Amino acid sequence: MARKIRKDITVGGLEKKLKLAPGSIVNPDGRDARSDKKLETLQNDAAKALKKIAAKKTAAKTPEAKAGVKKNAVQPKTIKPVTADQKTAALRKVKSSPKATSSMVKKVQAAIKKTGK
Repeated sequence: MARKIRKDITVGGLEKKLKLAPGSIVNPDGRDARSDKKLETLQNDAAKALKKIAAKKTAAKTPEAKAGVKKNAVQPKTIKPVTADQKTAALRKVKSSPKATSSMVKKVQAAIKKTGK
């Protein structure tokens, strides 16, 4: 029975032990793993990558994702009425910004109209 490979072994040492070519062990994103990187760190990186993939799959299955609703979008129930001063202040900020595009101004105005009702 062969001995287990310890988690504190470096990638370079593991490649030598398994008689692999240098650079044959890669990171989860496909890049070559550094030779001084520990096996435990490499395993943790792979686990994080799998969690991200699983989270994306479960997020795509939720009814909100299918309907096209953003996860962090403000729901209509939580919107507070906007005062007239807030409306004019928001318009002034958007119009005075040199980086504001006309489409951004229209979006802000549309959002203000929706919240005012």
